[in-house]
Amino acid sequence: MRRARVGIAVLLVALLGSGCVGMPGEGPVVETAGGGGESVVRGYNYDPLPPQPDARPAEIVRGFLDAMMASPVQANSARQFLTKDAQAGWDPERRTLTYVERGTTVGDSPVTVDLPGGGDVFDARGAWQGSLPEGQRRLSFDLAVENGEWRISSAPDAMIVSEQFFEQRFRRAALYFFDPTAQILVPEPVYVPSGGQLATSLVNGLLVGPDPALDRATRTFLPAGLSAGLSVPVSEDGVAEIDLGGEAARPTPESVRYIVAQLAWTLRQVPGIERFRLAVGDVPVRLPNGDSVFSVDAGADFDPTGPRPSDSLFGVRAGRLVSGVPEALDDVGGPLGAESADLSRVAVDLDAELAAGVSADGTSARVAPVTADRTAEVPVAEAVSGATDLLDPAWDFSGRLWLLDRRDGDARVLYREEGRTRTLRVPGITGASVRSVLVSRDGSRLVAVVRRGRFDVLLGSRLLYDSVGRVLRAAPATRLVLDPGVSHQIRDIAWLNPTTVAALTRVGGQLWEVRTVSVDGAPMSQDSVATLRGPVRGLVGSPVAGQGLLVVTGAQALDLSGSAVRPVALDPDVTDLDYAG
Repeated sequence: MRRARVGIAVLLVALLGSGCVGMPGEGPVVETAGGGGESVVRGYNYDPLPPQPDARPAEIVRGFLDAMMASPVQANSARQFLTKDAQAGWDPERRTLTYVERGTTVGDSPVTVDLPGGGDVFDARGAWQGSLPEGQRRLSFDLAVENGEWRISSAPDAMIVSEQFFEQRFRRAALYFFDPTAQILVPEPVYVPSGGQLATSLVNGLLVGPDPALDRATRTFLPAGLSAGLSVPVSEDGVAEIDLGGEAARPTPESVRYIVAQLAWTLRQVPGIERFRLAVGDVPVRLPNGDSVFSVDAGADFDPTGPRPSDSLFGVRAGRLVSGVPEALDDVGGPLGAESADLSRVAVDLDAELAAGVSADGTSARVAPVTADRTAEVPVAEAVSGATDLLDPAWDFSGRLWLLDRRDGDARVLYREEGRTRTLRVPGITGASVRSVLVSRDGSRLVAVVRRGRFDVLLGSRLLYDSVGRVLRAAPATRLVLDPGVSHQIRDIAWLNPTTVAALTRVGGQLWEVRTVSVDGAPMSQDSVATLRGPVRGLVGSPVAGQGLLVVTGAQALDLSGSAVRPVALDPDVTDLDYAG
């Protein structure tokens, strides 16, 4: 198997009794998946040999490629193999290429090296760009004699490292940008060097900015023109010093709050950093109140899971909306909690104030307050009518409601805002046979399970907006591969954190596995959380830290989010269950 899996230990839950999922008395520790991946650097430090006297061209190229796997990660060792002019022009920060295997070094000048097993491509931020294309699997190096020794005069502008090295020395993290309305932060997954370089790599990634192709999905407040390549030193008392150079104008007082939020959320992933100072051109940046030292806990109002997310679970029992904890779900006081509600699915907004309920026959959806005085007239709005088979609704941070009508394998995506319901074409998902759907709380992503033949695929699309938050369009959906070369039947999906989706997949018969994958679909982000045997009904998850990942099995749910699996009693009459959002 070409891809290594890191980040979460595998847990086996064995069947101990007929018709139920049993729990082992003891078991291995399950490490909860975090947005940033691992913080421990694995492997040993490696200081590669410099160019050797009288080395032939092929040996120089091999030495150059070996030197790029110096540890800690750096490019200076590799620069020694370049001519003086090439050293000045070589830009290894432009992208990173990984390879499975390295072929024979051939020729004198140019020297060619094949990468027959392929690999992956990461841009200057560390964002995954896909697999290494066939046409880029042959590397070419020009050489020249300088001071009597062979040196490389032209090399690809990239760090070129083995997959094994990448998996040991890089970790998954996130860069935080804003949505187009500047109301909520949107995390973008990246893969950056671990250890002491982590803060520098993350700040450099923010300076590169969002993907230009997604300018309608994210924006940054860091001024253009600031120079990358800086170092971010961290003092013993946990203060990072960020001094940005370049020709950019100083940030306006109005933008400083947003810049601090982007940096705070990005830097809080770095162990040991508690606060930071920021300067542009050696001039300290201050908030309007005069503060010049900022906590990494700043920016709570822009939390990508919502500034005040509800902790409650919500579900359907006997056709009515209920809320609480799994062990004690109570009827709510609003119209959808009445005996006449006749619901099959529900979703509650992030503030737990409004609920959307799908009718028992799946043909309509209504919106009403979660709680209300039963004796008062409470408005109930019809969100959708005349549908065929509505899936679970979803709410984003702006109060926008998302729905999907399966329509016998001809899916239609709908969204409702300001009292109107509209259709949105999502290439790859619209018109497909959709089994499950999620929308991120920041409103930037839609993820769906699509049936193709006998198996399912997981697809993700970016949702694009204008500066006032109007929906413009959806980008073509791309596949999020759960396991290369393996076909899956996916029972359900749920959020594990803002950049990770969990999927409940059938291994065979009554054997199930909970797998995770990053929303960017990068193969190195795949993981197995748990394997269990027995009947299962669905998966319940939330992007909010600490809210748990539950596998619903019938009269109980299994909480997979702690250091050990915890069985939780659950009313077997509850037919739909989820967190807010």
